[in-house]
Amino acid sequence: MRTRHAIGHVLRKRRQELRLTLREVNQHISYAYLSEVERGKKDISADLLDVLTKSLEFSRAEFMIQVAKVLEEGANEPARF
Repeated sequence: MRTRHAIGHVLRKRRQELRLTLREVNQHISYAYLSEVERGKKDISADLLDVLTKSLEFSRAEFMIQVAKVLEEGANEPARF
């Protein structure tokens, strides 16, 4: 699994846990852009990621731990072609 997919997965999961829509998450990021980030289609800058994780009530450390877990789990899955 690519890092940007893991980041998107963690962001989407957290947003859904908080029962927020894409539009409700943050005024600094368009919902269309956030949707693409969540689907692993777009990269996100460190600055925007920092703003977004704060909006989702994530500490930087907890966010990175969750991304690392997703990447580790993805490394154990068979390749898809």
